Amino acid sequence: MTKKIRHLLLILVFSIPWAHGADQSGSSSWRDDYKAIQHRDPYQAIALLYTQAAQYEPDPTSIDGEVYYRLMQLNFKVGDTDSAKETLKLFEAKESVLDDEAQIWLTYAKAAYWLAEVKAEKAKEYLDQVKLEDIKTKPEFLLHYHYLMGNQRSLSSLYEEAITSLNTAQNLAEELGDTNAMIGVMSHLVNILYYMEQYQESLDSNTKMLKLASDLKDNFIRIFGYSNAMNIYYMMAVRQVAVINATEDEEQQKVELDKRLKYIELSNEYRQKIFDEAEEVGAFKPYLRALIQLQNQHLREEKFVDAVAAAQRTVEVAEKYKSPYEKAVSYNNMSIALRSLEKYEAAISALEKADLVYKELNHKQSMLWALEDFSIIYQLQGDFKKALEFYQQFHQDSMDLIRQTNSEKVLELQKIYQSEKSKREIERLNQENLLNASELRTQKIMMISAVLIGIVIAIALFHLYQRNKIIAQKNSTLDQLNSKLKEQALRDPLTKLHNRRFIGEIQEKIAATVVRRQVTQHSQDKIGLVLLDIDHFKKINDDFGHDIGDKVLINISNELTGNLRKGDIAVRWGGEEFLVIMFDTDIEGVQHFCKRILDRRNKESMQVEDVSIKVTMSMGYALFPFSDLDQHWLTWDDSTKLVDRLLYISKDKGRNQATTLHSSDKTVSDAKKLVLMNLDAQHGESELEKHGLRLERTLPEQA
Repeated sequence: MTKKIRHLLLILVFSIPWAHGADQSGSSSWRDDYKAIQHRDPYQAIALLYTQAAQYEPDPTSIDGEVYYRLMQLNFKVGDTDSAKETLKLFEAKESVLDDEAQIWLTYAKAAYWLAEVKAEKAKEYLDQVKLEDIKTKPEFLLHYHYLMGNQRSLSSLYEEAITSLNTAQNLAEELGDTNAMIGVMSHLVNILYYMEQYQESLDSNTKMLKLASDLKDNFIRIFGYSNAMNIYYMMAVRQVAVINATEDEEQQKVELDKRLKYIELSNEYRQKIFDEAEEVGAFKPYLRALIQLQNQHLREEKFVDAVAAAQRTVEVAEKYKSPYEKAVSYNNMSIALRSLEKYEAAISALEKADLVYKELNHKQSMLWALEDFSIIYQLQGDFKKALEFYQQFHQDSMDLIRQTNSEKVLELQKIYQSEKSKREIERLNQENLLNASELRTQKIMMISAVLIGIVIAIALFHLYQRNKIIAQKNSTLDQLNSKLKEQALRDPLTKLHNRRFIGEIQEKIAATVVRRQVTQHSQDKIGLVLLDIDHFKKINDDFGHDIGDKVLINISNELTGNLRKGDIAVRWGGEEFLVIMFDTDIEGVQHFCKRILDRRNKESMQVEDVSIKVTMSMGYALFPFSDLDQHWLTWDDSTKLVDRLLYISKDKGRNQATTLHSSDKTVSDAKKLVLMNLDAQHGESELEKHGLRLERTLPEQA
């Protein structure tokens, strides 16, 4: 049922003469009908409540406030916010003629409205108007009071207090047999446990809710349960990454990795169920959440093209169902993905659309995030002036928001103080006949001092919290900047490859890991080291200029990385030299890589702008560890010196080739000295063979 049809139904029901004149004596009959259909068909239940509400028009004094309260709640449940607001306005218009019980339902309706608008403090203002003394013998009113109070405390992040309220509501709902309230309570408990990161407990509660929804054939709650399960399993998968990283035992790591993959699989299964069923039953909120979760998963997995497509789909659905916040979030995620794809103009355009909606919604925190994202995009684009302007605006607005929050907290503390002061004044009057003047003055001073001290402590703690929060945010920003600077220091600015300093940072760890695996696990896999040098590079610079020379270096770096496996590393070693590190390989694998590069360079001229240049390379390569008999025979530094000498043998032998050195089981102790000091093109190969060593050359295929 569309919103338009439901609004027409509202107008029609209130204009039908027979509805106004219908029998109003059976106030319990509508409840029986409502309970029978509320889960099976919420839209039919809404129509029933509209019809019942229409019967009160001739005589508003006979209003049953529960009708309007449940009607508003049902409209919120199906996502029809406009009809929910309209219902509350109709209810408020009759406030002057409501009896005491209807007044309580109106108060509950106002609190529920502000909870739906995520305004916890406004909701509390109305809940505080309810006098528990007046409803202590009325379980129906107590149930909804604790249910709403649990929701309000949850929004205020008072999770333990919220659980206490909701458990009370759950017990009352079970006593009354109110399945709608039972499901509502379970739904809130699921969310609270989720926010507390108690994922297994949240999942258990969600499973109970899904079973109840299935028994009642409540399709809406079933879809919401799917949404909960999707999010819970996804967060369990995210948390599993830290568990895997903290586990040193490889077998246990595999177990934990299997768990993570299972969580991702389950999350995807529930998301697909939402995609298959949500639109059919009109549960568009979970449908939008599933689409946004899919965006986030693509972003986390760096599938940026897929993230853009998912965001575009979500924008279409959000526009269809008039969900501005989800639309803005999708534009924001689209901007992040486009930024990562280096499509900066498109990223700015998407972020501007998100920011426009954030401003219309007055969602200040999201507006702040947008300013920070603008700053990042312009920084990546190289427009540092605009990047600085947006960052300054972000910083200024952050300070303004903190000051505003401080003011609101101070006002709240003042209200609490006035309330406490009034309570104590009443107590003082009740005790005046029992206390003498001296005792009364002493007690008054003690009470006021306690209140003032409490307020001072509360304000001080709040300011300390805000100050620590700001410091933490600044430290986080500095950490990010430091990480970026460190990353820049470890990369060559021209080719974007890692530089020699990067290898210096990681070489000890790499070497130790490989040697340990060889010794403890008897692994045959080694590391391949290849040192490459562009032949006659000085002549290229002299003949064509340094700009062309730089582009040759960039092309070579791209060619190297394009021929490497995932996880292998290409490094600009210095000048026109490059070092390639190949993990988990053997001598044939390294030789095959060298042959591919040699063949391509020998067959194809390199096109740089309008210049065609013949660019060949010389190489030296070897494995680390070098010897199977003694893993420590050549250290990492020794091995890099070895490939350097092998490179220069390739140069001496005429360039455009690769050279390696083989060892045999007969390798003796003084061979290391021969390798590091005497190895050259002129050294007799027969002399090398005496020490169990043999040179091997690899030549390119002729063009």
